[in-house]
Amino acid sequence: MTEGTAYDDKPHWGPDGQTLYFVSNRDGLFNVWGRRFDGPSGSPGGAPFRVTSFSSPRQTISPQLSRMQIAVTARHLFLPITESSGELWMLENVNR
Repeated sequence: MTEGTAYDDKPHWGPDGQTLYFVSNRDGLFNVWGRRFDGPSGSPGGAPFRVTSFSSPRQTISPQLSRMQIAVTARHLFLPITESSGELWMLENVNR
């Protein structure tokens, strides 16, 4: 279903049985992608399409890929999201 040029994992069939959803880093960061499947011909139908749009490491799909899963229902996509933030503190008079 994929070309094998990127990390593609966690495949789940959509409720229609004609779309395969998967996690991939094909555009640099992990997102959920989908690809249609043509049952009668037994081959992919069209190019993969991006479902989620995480474009920053600040908020992304959980990096613990070995333990994470996604779930697809008729109306919802469930996936673990990680949000990271940081702070920089400047301490004065530290050599007192």
